[in-house]
Amino acid sequence: MKYLWIILLLLPFGLPAQTAPDFPRIDPTAITIVRDAWGVPHIYTQTDAQAAYGLAWAHAEDDFASIQIPLLAVNGKLASVKGKNGAILDVLAFIIDPGRAVEAQWDSAFSPAFRAVLDGYTQGLNAYARAHPDEMLRKDAFPVSEKDIIKGYTLALSLMTNVQFDIQRILGNSLVEDQGRGLPRGSNAIALSSRKTADGNTYLAVNSHQPLEGPFSWYEVHIESAEGWRFIGGVFP
Repeated sequence: MKYLWIILLLLPFGLPAQTAPDFPRIDPTAITIVRDAWGVPHIYTQTDAQAAYGLAWAHAEDDFASIQIPLLAVNGKLASVKGKNGAILDVLAFIIDPGRAVEAQWDSAFSPAFRAVLDGYTQGLNAYARAHPDEMLRKDAFPVSEKDIIKGYTLALSLMTNVQFDIQRILGNSLVEDQGRGLPRGSNAIALSSRKTADGNTYLAVNSHQPLEGPFSWYEVHIESAEGWRFIGGVFP
């Protein structure tokens, strides 16, 4: 493995902090990011919140633009940087209105432990924006809040479940009783029996139909936190 030890530095680029006072400021020098020969980040920290900070920073290093797309859309600003295509997503975000659910459930939906991790991620993303203002799609896009992160993810998850097609049918007054009637079952799934594999394990290979780039693409990362968060696999912006 090729080790590239990265010390994350908070640079004073003038954006005000937007972090809940209940959570401590994260020291980026306590975060180690190691990139292997394929560029995949391996993040090592003492706490889960630090790991979330490192995840935000590493992901932003690789694809800051994609991370910003849903964040801009939920605030009705994507059209200003993406034109007509951005306007479409702005309108969908307005119709879906993820902010309504976030505001209604904010105090009850998330545990303090999760809020700490979310705060760490938010700190990391805002820190990257401060350090790289030239990469911001809009100069007023940052800082973002914890609620902005959840709103953006809620919008992206809604679109990945194809809610936009339901909206299209509603607006076109073309709803039918059973939209699934006549559709094929399953999609690119291959099951391997333990009797057929060299190691005796059972496997299921599936295609999640995600694009190779953009806000709906997978991002590979490995996380190791002494507090207990151990993860390797794909995440979304």
